[in-house]
Amino acid sequence: MLQDLFHLIFPNNCLACDNHLMKQEDVFCTKCEIDFPYTRIEDFSDNVVSKIFYGRCEIAEAYSLLYFKKGGKTQNLLHQLKYNDKPQIGQRFGVLIGNEIKKFSKQNYDALIPIPLHPKKEQKRGYNQALQIALGLSETSEIAVNNNLVRRQHYNETQTSKGRFSRWENTANIFSASNDIKNYASVLIVDDVITTGSTIEACVNVIHSVNPDCKISVCSIGVAV
Repeated sequence: MLQDLFHLIFPNNCLACDNHLMKQEDVFCTKCEIDFPYTRIEDFSDNVVSKIFYGRCEIAEAYSLLYFKKGGKTQNLLHQLKYNDKPQIGQRFGVLIGNEIKKFSKQNYDALIPIPLHPKKEQKRGYNQALQIALGLSETSEIAVNNNLVRRQHYNETQTSKGRFSRWENTANIFSASNDIKNYASVLIVDDVITTGSTIEACVNVIHSVNPDCKISVCSIGVAV
């Protein structure tokens, strides 16, 4: 009764359409979850996401939940996640990604590795959006999150307005990998959106520099089209 009164006074609204959420709904309403621009990727080893990395770095599996277009619903939600203090968006999408991973992945992942933010940027933002996604993913996939295997050692500029080559330059040598990565046979890198793939490429390369035999897969909420 008290909870019902609380929701009456402070209603929960869908973060995608702003309509009132029903009791059984969380973060997004059912209609929005049905209507999201899903990639419908089921082959994790040969798809639009994995093709981004062909000839650049070795990826075991690649997956993105949604298509990302400028001005589209995915971009709006990722903007809220990164800049409007809405970590629950990342967590909810992580749950949805985890459901897909459980159904279609052929890998037995030892750990989830969220793409790290530089400590200064994380302090300014209040959280790492990739970690929020990983926490939701872990909830449904039961794969442990390890936030200490890869660190960001340089504070680089935002990638938003940069072209492909500038993004590659901006991410060169920004990560370092712990020697503990040698103990992992298969890991899943988690990020919010994959555009040129430069950030993930840099992360994959630094992991392979310490553990060349590690099977590395990647996933994200969105992939740019």
